[in-house]
Amino acid sequence: MKPALGLRDVAESERRYAWLIGLAVVTGVLGAVGNVVFREAIAGATWLLQGRFAPLGRAGIPLALLSGGLALLALDRLFPGEALGYGFPRFLEMLDLHGASVKRRWMVVKTLGAALSLGAGAAVGREGPIAQIGGSIGAAVARLGRLATAERKVLIACGAGAGIATTFNAPLGGLLFAQEIVLL
Repeated sequence: MKPALGLRDVAESERRYAWLIGLAVVTGVLGAVGNVVFREAIAGATWLLQGRFAPLGRAGIPLALLSGGLALLALDRLFPGEALGYGFPRFLEMLDLHGASVKRRWMVVKTLGAALSLGAGAAVGREGPIAQIGGSIGAAVARLGRLATAERKVLIACGAGAGIATTFNAPLGGLLFAQEIVLL
């Protein structure tokens, strides 16, 4: 039989939850900011890769795709195995199999690769990268807050949900996404 919780234990537990809630709020705000920064990165990559070839008309489309592909190839050569491939399924795998730890370098490389792909005109969505960015921000906040694995997963879900919520302007959608996809 477990001993009853003392007053100190209850107070410590309440402090811990207050700390986690504060970090969750910070994660949500930073996840939304990450969404805005990612949109601007896409706009910059679009200007860089497509805008330069706009005067060529329709002939510029393949050139934009080719230059985007070459930029992605260079990124893959600089960071082998991290720039290309399925990002969000791999992200969920990291949560489940690797103790909810997300490599900082992986986050930056994936974000840059997604912005280049979208900026070049590739037929990919921005929702997966946004969820990854938010989740990675949650992982970084959890790392700074020195949280346990279960608490880390909560912050990662908060960040991913914030990214989805700001992308679709649907706060409840972000909440459901975090609960159903990230936490399960």
